[in-house]
Amino acid sequence: MEEAFAAYEAVRHRLPAGTRSAACQGLPDLDALADDVDVFLLDAFGVLNIGETAIPGVPERVVGLQKAGKRVIVVSNAAGYPHSNRWKIRVPQI
Repeated sequence: MEEAFAAYEAVRHRLPAGTRSAACQGLPDLDALADDVDVFLLDAFGVLNIGETAIPGVPERVVGLQKAGKRVIVVSNAAGYPHSNRWKIRVPQI
């Protein structure tokens, strides 16, 4: 861990400075910011699903974003999860 931090600090001067132009806001759900965002990157495990089960309301929320013309990309750090078993959003029949 210390080696990783040391490597980061060694290149930190080359990275852009962070800026904070606005305060953080709490929002009730993704719909509250959907008009301002074109693409959503959503983490799979623990955010969209737990194990093989979608979290209640997630499939409908994703479908709603897609119907609104938003691109939804599912990302994951589950490197050990077999590619043949990749999690796919199953669109409910609405």
